[in-house]
Amino acid sequence: MRRRDLLISLTLVFFIGSVVAMSILNHTPVKQYHPRNSVSENGIKGAVEWLAAIRNNKTTGEVNPMDILNARAEIASMMHTKSLGIQWQELGPNNVGGRTRAIMVDKDNHNLLFAGGVSGGLFKSATGGTSWVRISGFPELSIACIAQSPTTGYLYVGTGEYYANVDGTNFGTPGFIGSGLYESTDGGTSWHIFQNAAPSITNATATEWAFVNRIAFDANGRLYAGTNKGLQCWDQGGSAWVNPIFATGTVTDKRAVRSLSVGSDGTVVVNIGTDVMVSEGGTGNGNPHTFFDRNPASGIDRTEVAVAPSNPNYIYACSASGTGALVGVFRSTDKGLTWTLIGPPGGPAFNVFGDNNQGDYDNVIGVFPNNPNHVIVGGIDLWEWFNGGNFTQISASYELHVDLHCITFDRTNPNIYYIGCDGGIAKTIDGGGTFAHINKNYSVTQFYAVAMSNQGAVMGGTQDNSCPYVSRTGIDPKAADVLFGGDGGWAAFSYINPDAFFGTAQCASAWRSPDKAASYKVASTTDGKPEFFSAAMLSPATPAPGDFGYAPFVTPLVLWESVADIYNTDSILYKATTNLTAGDTIIAKSHNALFPFMHIMEDNLGIGDSVKIQDPVTSKYFICLASGIWMTREPLNFAVVPKWYKISSIANAQTITISKDGNYLFAGMTNGQVYRISNLLIANDSLSATYNSPYCVLEQKVIKSFSGQAVTSIGVDPNDANRLVVTLGNYGNDDYIYFSGDALASSPTFSSKQGTTTGKKLPKMPIYSCIIEMGNPNRVLLGTEYGIYATDNILAGPAQIEWTEENAGMDKVPVFMIRQQVYQIPGITNYGAIYLGTHGRGFFESTNYLGIDPNTNVAANISSTISIYPNPVSETANIAYTLTKTGDVSIDVYDITGKVVKSAKIGTSAKGNHTSSIDVSGLSRGTYIVGIVSGSERKTAKMIVTR
Repeated sequence: MRRRDLLISLTLVFFIGSVVAMSILNHTPVKQYHPRNSVSENGIKGAVEWLAAIRNNKTTGEVNPMDILNARAEIASMMHTKSLGIQWQELGPNNVGGRTRAIMVDKDNHNLLFAGGVSGGLFKSATGGTSWVRISGFPELSIACIAQSPTTGYLYVGTGEYYANVDGTNFGTPGFIGSGLYESTDGGTSWHIFQNAAPSITNATATEWAFVNRIAFDANGRLYAGTNKGLQCWDQGGSAWVNPIFATGTVTDKRAVRSLSVGSDGTVVVNIGTDVMVSEGGTGNGNPHTFFDRNPASGIDRTEVAVAPSNPNYIYACSASGTGALVGVFRSTDKGLTWTLIGPPGGPAFNVFGDNNQGDYDNVIGVFPNNPNHVIVGGIDLWEWFNGGNFTQISASYELHVDLHCITFDRTNPNIYYIGCDGGIAKTIDGGGTFAHINKNYSVTQFYAVAMSNQGAVMGGTQDNSCPYVSRTGIDPKAADVLFGGDGGWAAFSYINPDAFFGTAQCASAWRSPDKAASYKVASTTDGKPEFFSAAMLSPATPAPGDFGYAPFVTPLVLWESVADIYNTDSILYKATTNLTAGDTIIAKSHNALFPFMHIMEDNLGIGDSVKIQDPVTSKYFICLASGIWMTREPLNFAVVPKWYKISSIANAQTITISKDGNYLFAGMTNGQVYRISNLLIANDSLSATYNSPYCVLEQKVIKSFSGQAVTSIGVDPNDANRLVVTLGNYGNDDYIYFSGDALASSPTFSSKQGTTTGKKLPKMPIYSCIIEMGNPNRVLLGTEYGIYATDNILAGPAQIEWTEENAGMDKVPVFMIRQQVYQIPGITNYGAIYLGTHGRGFFESTNYLGIDPNTNVAANISSTISIYPNPVSETANIAYTLTKTGDVSIDVYDITGKVVKSAKIGTSAKGNHTSSIDVSGLSRGTYIVGIVSGSERKTAKMIVTR
């Protein structure tokens, strides 16, 4: 048998038939949540610090609530007469849930429930939680507490999540602030601010009512509201809010109220600041009340309090220190005059707040309605206590999501109660013997990222709900499988192998799966042997105390794939099964997932002969770690630990993106720097791709530095990598979006696109994500703290640019990632669709631009295809092409290394059909790429030179 090693470049490539469709998951059980178990796990701290890096003012280290309120005022002033008409459809997940701090059972109907996510809005269930309905008329997404008047039945909702920020003292970042206290007098159909209980930018008390942490009623209908600026009460039929707690003399105590409980006799217990204070029912309970300091211990900070419903003399307190560590669980039988320590901190024996000391984040206590001596306490997990015994963990033998925030008992059966947690809502009907998560249609999941498959399936990482995968198939197309564990991050689907999934958990707990997450290959195993990463990537070997570990908490990754990579240095050996003649077309299969491609023969080949041909099918995976940016060309080879190349020493990049052609990677940092890494197409081995190799072909450059702001996202034009949008974070600044039309230049220029015209400019708030829409180079979409904003003319000047709100079909929810399907190859059915990963309302999709050919809107000069004849050619090649408008034309010929070996300037040519000729007689035998260039447009085709 003859074997000929022919140096052959790219062929025309195509799919044989359609890509294998996604499996229908009609009866697939939903994979359950898995707790964090990474060596670099830092509990909620990692999430809070990550968010602080992109939200907080870089100078003060905090978010000034006035900046948020001013941004809201600017949103309200925007002109809504114009819109691009973008419509969004919710994709789910409808079975995952998200952080929940408020659940209420109706006083007359124990099957009627109300609950809310901290950034997902208000929901109700008329079936005891078996299914939920979004209350679309409620105007706020950040739900903190819910109560019902015992006398009127009216509903009250407090907004703003205070506990994810800890008042700026620990991590320095406020959660999503609220808009006040709302009332509904018609069962939740309509809502209004109750008695001016809303933050305002028009007076000195602007930050009052920004966080309504707790609300409660006494038996006579008096309403108590624990806010970030003290305790407020309102008598039924009253005329003013009264702050009944005094710091000195007649000066009201403005410290934050973090816990509030009201007894059946009117006793009020609050945790205000670092104190527990009690106003005894029946004595001194007028306006103002008389409150007494009744701290259960010294050294306490956040303390959750609960008055026993069946005996108001019994008060329980679960206290955490200023560092979030457990001080103890305390019991009083005399309204706080004396306390008994019933739950001392005891390590694993009673580790209610976990090793991460999260008592300032997840801390809850409840007393059974029928027994003042039966208590449950929650933090990381759930614990139970009876008088005379010790605390026993009751959430160890079943899957109750960790991080518990509220306990609500059924009004008729004490064995039924509800838990609000980071995983949504759980219910027990046997007093805590078993639990079931009841998140059907309770869509409040907080996503950090979104990825889409070639068929429109979506997945992405979340806050503490792993990486939900919504296949969009089966009897419930919005249901998700929950992949891997912990806090999820960026994710990717392979288009070359649709069964291959990629994702991350917190701090580079990266994983890949060959079988749609039925199994995993992970960054490292418990014995320290890598399955996905190389050992060199996991540096430092032992993270320093307080360090995130090996990567940013939300770890950026990019999977770039091509079925037409002319620079790929891989090859395959093709064996002929029939006689072939030069110019014949064969079908070969790539080493990369056996993907089929077409090749034009350069020589005759007999039956049984073999020939080495270039493999044009490429997958490149990039990930940002503490040790740098790494690349592998073997992400789809699940039989080995891939070979990795460190392409850059840039540490802990906040965001990355890659040009559609795969040649340029842009990275953004929390210090404001934007990097460009060039020549990725020809970086294919350790010598050419390793950043410090003397033979490295990569070029790295800081192309812009935005002082005082974090780079949150980078959008590159799919049709022209010179065009770049950069978005910025951090409240307290003037400009949050910049555009460059020469991003590939030696010194690119960037201009602010914030706008200056009132009603048309962007509000001064962080922008988290962006895309340049592929069908129109001037259309840009932005993901902000209040949904989507867009413009159709990014090139307009500061006074002319107009931004419009584009939230039709969804809420003003934070959008942390936008992605568009920009690849048009056989098997992809969602070309042009846009996907959102929202931080509170799950996934959304827009099909406004589905299937639109970008050439219909881009001002291109060349038609979509060119042809070369004869081909193969020995002396003169004729190149046929069509110009869509008059322009200058040139021809470039490239060899397999990408080097230009021949050029010809055709000059100005008119609109229409043309044929140009080029002499190739001086070229060596082999395969070349011919490129026609006119303006900014380039089209290419393969040419074979023979003798």
